[in-house]
Amino acid sequence: MTEENHALPPPEMNLRCRDRSVITVVSTSMPMIFKEQPAFLTALYDITERKRNEMELHKAHLLL
Repeated sequence: MTEENHALPPPEMNLRCRDRSVITVVSTSMPMIFKEQPAFLTALYDITERKRNEMELHKAHLLL
C-alpha cells in the first residue's frame, strides 16, 4: 500500500517464449516459508489477449 492507502497494480511485463513470440504477463507474489526459510511464491498470468483487446478498444475510441 502506498502512503495514500491505495493498492498498487500488479506489475506487468513482456516475456519472450521459446517460439520467439512475446506475451504480456502480470505477476502476483505471496510471502511464505519454504524449507524453514522466508520465500515468495510468485504466479505469472498471461494477459496478452486482454491487452490486445484493450488496444483495439482504445483505437476504436480514437476513431469516434
